[in-house]
Amino acid sequence: MRKSYRWANETQQSNWINDGNSTNDDNIANENGDLINEDDNSTDTDTAPFKSPFHSSTDNNNHSVANTKEQRIIILPGPHKSATTSVQTYLVHLAKEKVLSEYNWSWVGGEAITGFVAISRYLLYEPIEGKQDKLERVRIDTNKKWMDGFNLIVASEFMDYVASLSEKEARVSIKRLLDWLPNVISNKQIEVIIMYRSPRVSHLISAWKQQTQFRKASTTLPWRISLDKKKRQRKKFDVEVPTLAEWLCYGEYPTAMQYNIETILSAQINPFGLAYAYSTYGGMNTTMMDMTNSDVSSSVVCDVLGLPCDGGKLSVGQKTVPEQKNHKSEKSDLGMNDSHLALAEEIIRDTGCYYYCLLEDKVKVLHGVDEVFQDGEMSWNTCCRRNKKKDIAADGKWMANQLIQLGCGAINESGTNQNY
Repeated sequence: MRKSYRWANETQQSNWINDGNSTNDDNIANENGDLINEDDNSTDTDTAPFKSPFHSSTDNNNHSVANTKEQRIIILPGPHKSATTSVQTYLVHLAKEKVLSEYNWSWVGGEAITGFVAISRYLLYEPIEGKQDKLERVRIDTNKKWMDGFNLIVASEFMDYVASLSEKEARVSIKRLLDWLPNVISNKQIEVIIMYRSPRVSHLISAWKQQTQFRKASTTLPWRISLDKKKRQRKKFDVEVPTLAEWLCYGEYPTAMQYNIETILSAQINPFGLAYAYSTYGGMNTTMMDMTNSDVSSSVVCDVLGLPCDGGKLSVGQKTVPEQKNHKSEKSDLGMNDSHLALAEEIIRDTGCYYYCLLEDKVKVLHGVDEVFQDGEMSWNTCCRRNKKKDIAADGKWMANQLIQLGCGAINESGTNQNY
């Protein structure tokens, strides 16, 4: 039988909804990378043994992906709301302290967490005329670092956008990215590190919160379009923040913003789809990092970059990960009950399961604690055996449409609101 993802009690539900699994990235940041200090995720008759080709956290060799002396390019594409701000802030801090350069690493885009954001938008989404000169200067500097023997760190959560694209579109966008990066002997010198956040529905809730809690109704394509030409402060908006159900169903913050819900969901809460795009269309090495009970910033530094560490913490330079303070919003309601949220969890996991099987042995796993990485109900084993039952498009649209329908269904029911 399919496992039912339900909350044991209201306290557990409240903790998960309030990002209680702690991603260390509850700061609200816009898609340009700027921090905004808001007051602001069956039965099966085939039981033949099927060994997963993936490494789990229980494997003896699952300690690091930094196991080569060959020059490397590390790409950190998020997705959104998966500790991206925390990780990037820490890496920029280490770059300023010269710790990264001491160990042959270079942060691409200058000493700012937004260093690669504009470039990634240009390459993957909007090649606007007039920006070439600035981007070319960064490209030349990046190539020089590479020629000098440095490894490179490229980070921008906007790079999760490719998970929402069709195969043709994704191939074109990823090729533009690869053409911009320094020439490599093989694309296998490029490692894409993707964060996996659970419970999966907490990722969905966090995406909703980010999209509806900006102080100003600004247009940021491809995610949303402002309906408020005066860009007033949120406290002056004429209506309340839409519930999660309303946001999913209507895709609108009345008088403020119109959302491209399908694109947001397909890109921002679809880590396995993101891994599939970069692995399949870009031929890059791909690693999924389970954030459960993990210090993500330290893991990137220790397990991915291979800097000197002791007990999972950096042992040189800035040893303490800079604290990212949570900025909790005022309480509101989801417009969905436990059953709706459990179904949302199942829908998101079904999508991850689909891509997980398609990836075969093309993805590594770090700190695989979540059950999808273990021998259990939603493991790779089960995903591949039942994969043929799901009609899931390879661009995340199935998941988006299912969640949209779920939101609309919740609105049509009464007495479903849950506060958080």
